[in-house]
Amino acid sequence: MLLSTGSIESIIRNANTDVRVQYRTYSDNFLLYFEKKDVDEYEALKLLSTIARKIQLKLLTDHKIIVRGGITVGEFYANERIVFGQGLIRAVDLEDKIAKYPRIVIDNDCFQKSIPKLVESRYLLQDADGLYYVNYFHSKDTLLSAKGHCISLINSNCKYQYNVKDESKIAQKERVIAKYLWLLIKFNEACGVIKEEPLQIDYQLKINEKILKLEINCGKNK
Repeated sequence: MLLSTGSIESIIRNANTDVRVQYRTYSDNFLLYFEKKDVDEYEALKLLSTIARKIQLKLLTDHKIIVRGGITVGEFYANERIVFGQGLIRAVDLEDKIAKYPRIVIDNDCFQKSIPKLVESRYLLQDADGLYYVNYFHSKDTLLSAKGHCISLINSNCKYQYNVKDESKIAQKERVIAKYLWLLIKFNEACGVIKEEPLQIDYQLKINEKILKLEINCGKNK
């Protein structure tokens, strides 16, 4: 497991909540959950967003891993061996079919009343496709800690292999590049919002002339 039990428990503890937040891992998935009766809608979404963005940032800065996910409300059961329920199915659908990019999206139908407040306080952001997602580049400190890792990931993953011809590999790499381009754009947008433009990542977009596909190259970390 990439995050130790101690790391996860520390993140939950530092959220300063009396809610009994539980977690499970299976395959390459990480689950956070608690009972709806323990907290109102606004506090529930704020709490999950707080914990989720810290986990996202830790995975990025400690392990150079970008993740996507979903936050929803629904029936769910878990013990030491199994996890199942409609809430889990909906969360997996949000992650697999809707998020697409390295973002944790919010189930709008479950949190309509709370989303505007959390957008105003920048816990959440609205994307160009209308979806709301957890804002993990929310401060200068997070930008400073993430910048070098973002540059390294983009430069390592956003070019095609020399003389690549396999169409399935080209399509797969194209999807990967789209995810990192999203990450790059959101990082630079966050710098602009908090008036820290000098922290923005310098980058160049280039067309691979052999396959006519986009590649990305980032300049040195400032």
